[in-house]
Amino acid sequence: MHSHALLDAALAWLNGEQRGQDAHACFATDFATHRLFVPGQQEDRQADGAAPLQLQFLQQDGCHPVLFAFVEAGAHLRSPHHAQCPVVECTGAVLLGLTQHLKFDLSLSDGRYVLSLPYESLNLLRSTVLLTSGATGSVTPASLQLPDIDAFCAEVLRYCATQPGIHRCWVCHVVASGQIRNVGLLLQADAPAEHHTHFARAAQQLLPPGTMLLNLDPPGFFEDHFGPRLREHPPLFLRERNEDWWSRLRRRWQRPVVPVIMIDVVGDSPCPPGPPD
Repeated sequence: MHSHALLDAALAWLNGEQRGQDAHACFATDFATHRLFVPGQQEDRQADGAAPLQLQFLQQDGCHPVLFAFVEAGAHLRSPHHAQCPVVECTGAVLLGLTQHLKFDLSLSDGRYVLSLPYESLNLLRSTVLLTSGATGSVTPASLQLPDIDAFCAEVLRYCATQPGIHRCWVCHVVASGQIRNVGLLLQADAPAEHHTHFARAAQQLLPPGTMLLNLDPPGFFEDHFGPRLREHPPLFLRERNEDWWSRLRRRWQRPVVPVIMIDVVGDSPCPPGPPD
């Protein structure tokens, strides 16, 4: 018995079996337009005509809440844990939109097989849909509403100060066409790859919903486009030789100044990379 085609496509996307801009955009669009059936109920229509959805999330200690989504009508009846639950119908785009306000993992199911899409992958799908739809609009730097990343920056500073092999670290806001607001991190270190696991874990805990961490170190699109522009700004962390205790204390309590890197996505500009490992 085979799994549903959307599950197969999601698994191939997660495993990176189909690389390239067209493959990412194709799956993101398919997911966004697919009709899903989610445990929950629809509230009565409000005065403005909206009918909010009340979705049932499974809460887990120390982890993101989990939302189940069934890929076809009646599929929940094949699941012993959801057969008695009411479900509401919505598109994948509705669930992707929730990532702006809530961090959650999605369990995609046809009632027999279940595939987990972590929050980072959902956020990446949302970004891909916005980039390929042309519906993002444009904004000026003065009108941006940037996410609060002070807690993340504080952890970056604390960690870098304890790692002698880190010499400089830049953190920036990465804004694409207004609605996509992520955070980029660039290291000058003896072994940068050794530190990114810590930064990724800190980002999961400290970055607000709708924002993900981009590793700007590897050669390729990010380094070519962001590296030179970001290095024009002072680094968030700079290990200075012969730094006295007063300089260290002052740096610790200064509010970090984080630059904003704007991306104008036009023509054949590359889409975001594949799903995070």
